[in-house]
Amino acid sequence: MFDPEKLGEYKIRILLSLLIILLVIFAIFYRGISGIASIEVIFVGLLFSIVSLLHASWAILKIKKLLDNTSIEENNPSYEKLEEQVKEQPQNKDLRFQLAESYLSATETEKGFNESDYVIEKEYSMPMVHQGYIEPHACLASMTPDGKADLWCCTQGHYNVRALCADIMGMESSQLRVTPSEIGGGFGGKTTIFIEPIALALSLKSGKPVKLVMTRDEVFKATGPTVSSSMDVKIGMNKHGIITAGEANLRYQGGAFPNGTVEMGAQSAFAAYDLKAVRTKGWNVLTNRPKQAAYRAPGAPQAIYAVESVVDELCQKLNLISELFQQHIVYF
Repeated sequence: MFDPEKLGEYKIRILLSLLIILLVIFAIFYRGISGIASIEVIFVGLLFSIVSLLHASWAILKIKKLLDNTSIEENNPSYEKLEEQVKEQPQNKDLRFQLAESYLSATETEKGFNESDYVIEKEYSMPMVHQGYIEPHACLASMTPDGKADLWCCTQGHYNVRALCADIMGMESSQLRVTPSEIGGGFGGKTTIFIEPIALALSLKSGKPVKLVMTRDEVFKATGPTVSSSMDVKIGMNKHGIITAGEANLRYQGGAFPNGTVEMGAQSAFAAYDLKAVRTKGWNVLTNRPKQAAYRAPGAPQAIYAVESVVDELCQKLNLISELFQQHIVYF
């Protein structure tokens, strides 16, 4: 069985084998068979290189065939499927719940759109993205039989780590001392726990300090990325550049457990504008994917990106951007 994670290793073996074969051919061509001191060693090395080359090539072909046969749709639901899960269907009610909606009725926003000179409605989508911090998750736990414990970890919120770990371990939070280290990047992804309770449990079981460090591969597989999203934005503007109405429907996919980022997205979508008619809805869609974690103002960048993109198009339609530049010329 060929391991897909060793694809890079197989490629390196091919390059090394080709290099050895070329060196042998060059030696034979340059000096001739009679000029080579140990012909047996040369031919054994050449034979080994050819076998290694064939084996690595066969492994790469098998791995590529395996990856080609793997359904991307099964592992990465499309945005169309995300749309289907928030439709008004009884069997999907447990997969979604509305987190945020303004108090303005649809009638009031419709009135605002009727008063506008230009209306643009667009749909946007953003994929799931990992925070990509350089330093992996790591911790050192030491727990004694009397129930007291020390935990050293790379975290953005040691009080949150203390509360969560104490709850999981069934101990008083006052009995757990958490010491945060200088972290090598977090961006919101290190605001929760992953391996810390495991280290505490193993320390309690063994009676010794336990250190756990994730590999880079484990970080991407086991820790939370930001949400993927599908968003509909509709904005109306009059000829004077005043926004008369705005609507947004946000669908955030945050993994197998509920998350609060869609609420933050709904709150921030039109936060930069003083609008009389605005309506925002947000849905939290649960899927069989890793649970999301915070990432730089969680939930806000997606919604703001969609809204500001529509605002930009409206400004271009009204030629407001060029007029703004003419009024505020900067000389360098």
